[in-house]
Amino acid sequence: MPSVHDVVVVPLSIDHWDALSALFETSAGVNGCWCMWPRREPMTHRPDPVGNKAEMKTLLIAGEVPGLVALSGERAIGWCAFGPRSRYPQYENEDEIEPAWAIPCLYIERSADRALVGRVLIEAAAELATSSGAVALDGPPSWWLSGDADAVASVTALFLANGVGRVGTGARMPKLRRLLRG
Repeated sequence: MPSVHDVVVVPLSIDHWDALSALFETSAGVNGCWCMWPRREPMTHRPDPVGNKAEMKTLLIAGEVPGLVALSGERAIGWCAFGPRSRYPQYENEDEIEPAWAIPCLYIERSADRALVGRVLIEAAAELATSSGAVALDGPPSWWLSGDADAVASVTALFLANGVGRVGTGARMPKLRRLLRG
């Protein structure tokens, strides 16, 4: 997995559970969601710190890799939910390109170098998606809302700066995609 400066990106495993938990506790929004929103049917997700955290841990115990974590030493400083787009019902009305993978959520600790951590997470996701046979990597679904308009603009800029292009408009978030091959 990529390593830039002292940031290493690894697929999330139970070994990194405590580090991810500490990272998610730095944000009420992330701590309430635990990246379960993109896995829910549209309009069905509710913030639930205890239930969503337990559900994420269940995925790990079952052997699923629900995302990538950026580490500085033993401390998690960034996260992206990541996997085959078919895993995420929130993309149900998006135009299809198959096989596509997606980063439905990206979270970086406030004190971290946002540009650096975002770059290594997006690059690691692109590499893993390509090696898994994906032809495209999509950004967050069009209904994603990470906060106010400034937060959406900031996340959009981060994706655009890292080889992901704007391919359409969305309800809250522009449609973002990086073609991986042909």
